[in-house]
Amino acid sequence: MLKKLLQRHRSVRIGATLAGASAIAIGFATPALAAQNVNNGNADNANAQNYVVTEGGAQTSYQLMLAEADLFNQAPGCDLASLSGSEQTLDYGCPGLNGEPGLAQTAAQTTSFSSVSVTSGSKKFTLSGSVTSLQKGDQVTDSGGAIPVADPIKSVNATTGKIKLQFPATASVTSDTFTVNVVPQQGQNGFTTWGNENPFNDFLLEEPSYGSGNGIQELEGTGGATVVGHSNNTDDPSGIGPVPVAPVDAARSSRAPKLTTGGDFQGLNFVAYAEDAVSFLYWGKYNGATTDASKCLSSIGASNISGALLKSIWNETYSTTGVPNVTWSSLDPGNSACSSNPVYAYWANNGSGTESTWASTIGATFPGSSSHWPSNQIIFENETASILKNASTVPVGDVIFFYSYGNFNKTCAPNTSELSTSVTCAGTSTNATVPNAVQLGTAINGITLSKASINDQLPGLESNAFPGDRLLYNVYADGENPNLPVSSPATLNALSEDGFLCKPATATDIDPNTGATYRSEIDASIEAEGFFPLPNLQVEDGQSDTNVPGYNSTATGIPHPAWNDGLSASKYNAANETGSPWDFAAANVDTDSSAVTGTYSNVEDGSSTLSTQPASPTAPIGYCVTETSDGSATGD
Repeated sequence: MLKKLLQRHRSVRIGATLAGASAIAIGFATPALAAQNVNNGNADNANAQNYVVTEGGAQTSYQLMLAEADLFNQAPGCDLASLSGSEQTLDYGCPGLNGEPGLAQTAAQTTSFSSVSVTSGSKKFTLSGSVTSLQKGDQVTDSGGAIPVADPIKSVNATTGKIKLQFPATASVTSDTFTVNVVPQQGQNGFTTWGNENPFNDFLLEEPSYGSGNGIQELEGTGGATVVGHSNNTDDPSGIGPVPVAPVDAARSSRAPKLTTGGDFQGLNFVAYAEDAVSFLYWGKYNGATTDASKCLSSIGASNISGALLKSIWNETYSTTGVPNVTWSSLDPGNSACSSNPVYAYWANNGSGTESTWASTIGATFPGSSSHWPSNQIIFENETASILKNASTVPVGDVIFFYSYGNFNKTCAPNTSELSTSVTCAGTSTNATVPNAVQLGTAINGITLSKASINDQLPGLESNAFPGDRLLYNVYADGENPNLPVSSPATLNALSEDGFLCKPATATDIDPNTGATYRSEIDASIEAEGFFPLPNLQVEDGQSDTNVPGYNSTATGIPHPAWNDGLSASKYNAANETGSPWDFAAANVDTDSSAVTGTYSNVEDGSSTLSTQPASPTAPIGYCVTETSDGSATGD
């Protein structure tokens, strides 16, 4: 029964179409279904004025998104406190916005300082006139264009009139004019630098992980889909029938969109914010002894094994007694280093994005019932404890499994006492004196696994990409599919191509909790989990890259961008945030439109060189790349 439940029912596709390519544009000027707060529909949160954004799905990015969610949740928004002597509202609403008496606010203002001398590369400047109204976090622009737009003040010396900015000047100007946006309004917990990231104190909640595909189906099943979770599709032979679905606002995914019949529903945008890869894992040593896997793979080139050999391993069949037909010696006949022991490959749980990526990489398919695949060799992705548990029947020294590069970096530590190229991973050591040494394949088809080859998966750089490379995505409903409720503004503000993880403004917005930029903190979280941030700013839909397979784009860009379908008409749009006492627009506090307005330099546009690009709603600029399922062969 376990094998039947975990069988793969969806076909695998290596490429995905970038937003705008072969999209089936239904053309919703206004989405058919209004945005929903699916969790605020629950009785325990029905009256909350903020929005609980709930995300489920991938295991690979679970810990990473917990860290990113913490950053978003801790970003100070509007002040929640009512006036002393008045009753405190208990619905997480902003008193000044909801009509209740809030703390006293001072109107926003701008202050100009002329005749400022600017030297290229400098962060320190002397201003003429009083600087007593200025404070850390106030944003500075200049008439000469010598400093970055909205450069935050890092420190103020009221005695000397000197200020220090966060970022250095890019040019020299003899007589410049600085305009400072003074933001005296008090935000959450007394912060005056607030509102840019999470102005209404929304909350991003990460549900437990059970696989990318399952999270995407959960998102699809949140709407009015006639086939919840694809469980009644004709390509699903399991006969399981409808499955229960807990509503979510978004999905974590470590795989790209699937556009084939039985693949993802139309109407989903996949927003890639980090890079990863999948390679093969095996034990270099087990209980102190060098394994047969290590001897053979080292001899034939574990650093240069072919995809064809890997495919033969994962497409192998088993005897009725659980013995595989592929042996180490069959991988390289005549090689004395390769024993006649069988090779025991493992597959992962149904819906695993890591499994989907690996199957696409080597061209393998999950074995059918005729293969007699043992059910205990189907385990949860990115873990090794189950392999050790099976040691009495499946020799650990002959095991091979696929594994996330980022997760490997996070959960494994160098083990120089055993093998200089080996590591001991969490959950893999059974002997405290002689630890087991687990290794990750360092190359496939002659391409070495590295940051450079993982980065080469991006548009325009695919010539030397590692075969198992992949991106990590957040997935939201873009408004094309009438059976999927279009994502709420809060979901878009947190997870879309215009939102917290992606927009250019995070490079200058300061986290008042730490004094660092949000971009530096977002990237640090990605790197701490073993992954790589996408380099530089990107043209989000790769419009300039019209000749790269898998990332083709039309001139119209993203057909249902977050800004047009949600943020542009929401309270997150700065043009709509002018009500007293918050007056976001006048204070230049909310910069959510940064992804769709302005011109940016040093942008990755799909070529080998950086360029200057304008941002627009259909071709936003940011630290992400957006793909879509709008051209999927599966409708609903």
